[in-house]
Amino acid sequence: MMNKLTWPEIAYHLERGPITVAEAIDIRRQKNGEYREGLIYNTKKAFDSGRGITLFVVDNSNNRSRSHFKAYQGQNDVIASTADSIGLVITTSSNAKYTENLFRVRAMLDHLSSKLGEHDMAIDQMEIASVNEGQIDDLSSPDIIIKHKGQFHRRETRIFVQEVNRKPTYSVCWYPRTPKRTCKEWPACPRCEETTDDWIFIIKKIDTETVMNWENLWPQFSKLWTDFNKRRKTRIDKITNQRGAQERDNQNRADLLEAQRRQERVAELYRIAKEEERKSIVRHKCIIAGLDPSFADCQVQSEKIEIISWLKSTFTRAYSSHSYQYMMEQNLRSLKKRKTLEIMTKPQHKITQKLMMDQSFQLRAKKLKK
Repeated sequence: MMNKLTWPEIAYHLERGPITVAEAIDIRRQKNGEYREGLIYNTKKAFDSGRGITLFVVDNSNNRSRSHFKAYQGQNDVIASTADSIGLVITTSSNAKYTENLFRVRAMLDHLSSKLGEHDMAIDQMEIASVNEGQIDDLSSPDIIIKHKGQFHRRETRIFVQEVNRKPTYSVCWYPRTPKRTCKEWPACPRCEETTDDWIFIIKKIDTETVMNWENLWPQFSKLWTDFNKRRKTRIDKITNQRGAQERDNQNRADLLEAQRRQERVAELYRIAKEEERKSIVRHKCIIAGLDPSFADCQVQSEKIEIISWLKSTFTRAYSSHSYQYMMEQNLRSLKKRKTLEIMTKPQHKITQKLMMDQSFQLRAKKLKK
């Protein structure tokens, strides 16, 4: 696992500080070719934290291969500690590429936590007030938290460094640039607005030499920071526009429902007015016919009034023409067809008990017979 683990141009010399491959080779040559160029580690911060990988320089100047730093064997415990510090687990079966990614992530986190807050151009461009480490060993939280100055358009930026084998486990809604990076509920998802300040900084496309060297990394990091801010602004604008459109739709629906309720109230008032008018007419008819205006239902009352008026006119014509029996039979047949009254089929042709129980009707029938 350690034989193929190499480092690019720059490392940390315990006495000289940052050192390149060429400088390490020159130190070795000054000592007559002895392999005593001094103690070299991958980074200063790794050495200070007790997770430094001891390196030696490989001089390939006599062949066409590239010279580089290489790790000594027997440092698996340091590699495991480095993996644990960024929330990953490494085994003896892990290949060199997987192990290299660990140190790429570790180097990037070291740059952001220690050098970003001291870089003048970064402070001016990003308006940095402070840079703090998050819970780096926990994949469910950001790695770096940048606090911005008061005039900046947001209070903080949360950065998570993502590699091939290291991804965040907490929910971050992506701005929809490609189908694979689109939130399914975009832009109505509440997390879309809550995570606008979360930057998933993907480094898998950045070469190792750039990742390991902050001076080489800063120009690319600056461009990626600008791109993130542009995408964030577009994302917030879309959320704001969507929210405004949704509010307008809700208002339109509310106005429509209010108009419908208003129409229903007007229709109900009109129906009540018509019903009162009808009841008034029925009560007037009841009074004229000598009936109790408060008796039974108005519709039944109205029908009885019509029947009584019709019978009254019929009895009057029958009495004057001395054809009472004949007219009564004709009228009863007509009533039966109209299904207004129930007619008995007996020879007496009596009117149903329901109608005859009306005392007023009986009195008027007797008067007509006389």
